[in-house]
Amino acid sequence: MIDLDNRSLFLAICVVPFSLTVCMLFFMGSRKTYPGFLNWTISLFIFSIGMLLVALRTTIPDAVSVIAGNALLYIALVFAYSGFLAFAGKKINFSAHFIWIICAIVIHSLLTYILNIVVLRTALISIFISAYYGFSTRILLTDIKTLLKRTHILLVATTSLISVFFGFLAVFYIFTYIGSYDLLIPASLMQNIAPLFIIFAMIILVTSLIHLNYQRLELDFFNSYKALEKAKENAESATQAKSEFLANMSHEIRTPMNGVIGMLDLLMETPLQAEQKDFARSAQQSADSLLVLINDILDFSKMEARMLEIESINFNLSVTMDSVCDIFAAKAYEKGIEFACLIQPNVPENLIGDPGRLRQVLTNLLGNAIKFVEKGEILIKVSRRLESEQKVELLFEIRDTGIGIPEEKTAELFNSFSQVDASTTRKYGGTGLGLAISKQIVQLMEGEIGVYSQVNKGSTFWFSALFNKQKIKNQSLVLEKNINGTHVLIVDDNRMNHDVFSAYLKAMGCRIGNAFNGPQAIEMLRNNSKIKPYKIALIDMKTPQINGERLGQMIKQDKTISNTILVMLSSIGQRGDSARVKAAGFTGFLSKPIKKKQLYDCLRAAISISENNLPLNTHFVTRYSLKEAQIEASPIQKKNTEKQCILLVEDNRMNQKVATKILEKMNYEVILANNGQEAVDLYKTNHQSIEAILMDIQMPVMGGEDATREIRKLEKNTPIHIPIIALTANAMAGDREQFLNAGMDDYIAKPLKKDMLIKVFADLSIPA
Repeated sequence: MIDLDNRSLFLAICVVPFSLTVCMLFFMGSRKTYPGFLNWTISLFIFSIGMLLVALRTTIPDAVSVIAGNALLYIALVFAYSGFLAFAGKKINFSAHFIWIICAIVIHSLLTYILNIVVLRTALISIFISAYYGFSTRILLTDIKTLLKRTHILLVATTSLISVFFGFLAVFYIFTYIGSYDLLIPASLMQNIAPLFIIFAMIILVTSLIHLNYQRLELDFFNSYKALEKAKENAESATQAKSEFLANMSHEIRTPMNGVIGMLDLLMETPLQAEQKDFARSAQQSADSLLVLINDILDFSKMEARMLEIESINFNLSVTMDSVCDIFAAKAYEKGIEFACLIQPNVPENLIGDPGRLRQVLTNLLGNAIKFVEKGEILIKVSRRLESEQKVELLFEIRDTGIGIPEEKTAELFNSFSQVDASTTRKYGGTGLGLAISKQIVQLMEGEIGVYSQVNKGSTFWFSALFNKQKIKNQSLVLEKNINGTHVLIVDDNRMNHDVFSAYLKAMGCRIGNAFNGPQAIEMLRNNSKIKPYKIALIDMKTPQINGERLGQMIKQDKTISNTILVMLSSIGQRGDSARVKAAGFTGFLSKPIKKKQLYDCLRAAISISENNLPLNTHFVTRYSLKEAQIEASPIQKKNTEKQCILLVEDNRMNQKVATKILEKMNYEVILANNGQEAVDLYKTNHQSIEAILMDIQMPVMGGEDATREIRKLEKNTPIHIPIIALTANAMAGDREQFLNAGMDDYIAKPLKKDMLIKVFADLSIPA
């Protein structure tokens, strides 16, 4: 038999738990641990100290080595057991356990100092170890198993083995004492096996405890993942509920707004006294402002729900810019503000993107510019940033000479409900949502937005947007011989207008001269009369020193320059202006902002009038005469003498009344249907006379989408395709695709307006 050194084994028992204590402390510092892990660490440390005292028995008094050492071993057992309870979420009654420890210490003292029976002392500590690890096994098999939803087999096996081994050890030493003989194995061998078992069992025990902690981490991660999945499902449900709420709210708000705005539009077209017209106009402006506010709030709600989406459709940039400029130019000129728009010649115009959202951003920025500029000018400039074969990034700049913004406040501008200060809201109004919505839209268009500003000097709001290019090439102006190379003099005191008109005219192939007042213009015309005379003079009505009308008269009275063709440009056109400037010798009259195509057509028409010696009393160029000429030239747009028939499908009486009046004023005959089923029945009997169908979406009996599908089925038996236009109070993402999939050709969001109908009818070539 190998003679092992017992003292060395006991010292090894001290070193191993101490080393394991350090490992567990390191683990606690680097990983998340659960209640009980600290108790196990303390238990190991106390156990190592207790075993050290026991190992030093012959070198220190028995009171320290035996009594104190074994007392520490009992305390270590209690801490180990308390760790299992804490891990399971339970508490230990330390008072009751320490009473047992005191009783054990008393018995130990008796066995040490009076009876001096070593084997019984060993049997006593073995009983305690067996009992506490038996209790721990029970906790593992009940509470901890329930907590983790599985059994940690290795840990249960280890604690059970420790409990059984020390139970056997207790019985072994009791039999050794009573019978004075060995039980199964010699006592000397047992003295060597026990320390080795303890070392092995402690290493496996600590490894299992660490793995138990990992199992708890894994369970928590799984539970967190399930909670996250549940939260995701709840969020999706909430988003869907919010989407439905927004759709319903949009419908409920826009339906009465349709009645209010529609009736006010109709009222404004009736004969009214001056006071009545003022009241109606004020109500109309308030209703329009309320609609803008509603749209902002709905857009902000969609933005919060991440439902704001971008369409991808073909559009022409010039047409989009013109539609925006037409609205804001009138507002600018009412305040006496110069307004101009410049699209650089190298900017592609036929794009694929969302013109509606682009208009929304421009409207928000231009609305702010108009609001905060008291005098001066506003310029919209569109330039090209980057371009590839398929895509182009455009830069939009809105420059104004308004009140400006302090540099430290610019960062807050694009936050929700944010303005520079509270007085801004009181003085100028607004929700502070416009810029936040614009930022979100610009980001969806893969661009960025910002501002440069100086207080009392003005601001430049800018944003970029990425568009796909249409496969067709840009339709550039076809420069006729009578305009390419034409020498044109621009007479205007505003440098911004010179820049815009110069860019337009250069793109047309014209040669340009610039004069900033009347005397300078006359001098330049005279100096060039014999060498390279100016063929056309574009004259601003409000030129300094000599106004435009008087300047035109002076030019026509001077024989050396009287052949110059004169075109008046005005920011403040009033009724009767055309007649006066015509009498002064002008060939044309245009209101700013002047569009590139409009200026081109004006110059070409003015030159034709001059070269053919046509009388000005019957041939005078205005934007209306140019539009009429285009209508006459287009066979699609010729007016029919007979009234065209429109089928209106609408269940709301007020909406029926508004739409009917608008259509009748547009010279259409209206057939009414109160629901989708009536519309299908009327189509069967009147399809040959119906030019178009205006279809409400939400109706009783049969909704608009179902009715459209039924009509398209019936249409397969006829050679005629009737345009169906959705009328909807909903304004949610995906509506357009949904309506088109149902078989509709386009849609109009309520409240219904005449100009919206005209635009959609024109797009679908519906005859008037």
